[in-house]
Amino acid sequence: MSTAITARSEGPVDCQAGGIPRDHVAPNATQSTLSHFVQELTVLRGRLHDPHISAEIRHSLHEPGRLPDKETAALAAQAVDLLHETERMLQPSHLILADHFLGMLVYLCRTG
Repeated sequence: MSTAITARSEGPVDCQAGGIPRDHVAPNATQSTLSHFVQELTVLRGRLHDPHISAEIRHSLHEPGRLPDKETAALAAQAVDLLHETERMLQPSHLILADHFLGMLVYLCRTG
């Protein structure tokens, strides 16, 4: 599932691109990476909706009157953290600004 990219360049290195020199990242490489990412997430989401896995998640994490399963909760937390980090990386700045602005307005309306 992982792909190794080796590049030989003395040019500037983009740390956000996994240390790949900027002059070696093709313009369509971003779209290809995002397309692959969307496909993989779609497949994984489908697997989470499988009746057996979905029931196990409900039983392990959401059972009323029970503490969540330690190992499952740790993996779920790691997955949520990775998804949140990815969301912050991919969300355009104008949407982040709008979200914070609307959040501030809601707060001001509630506090009067």
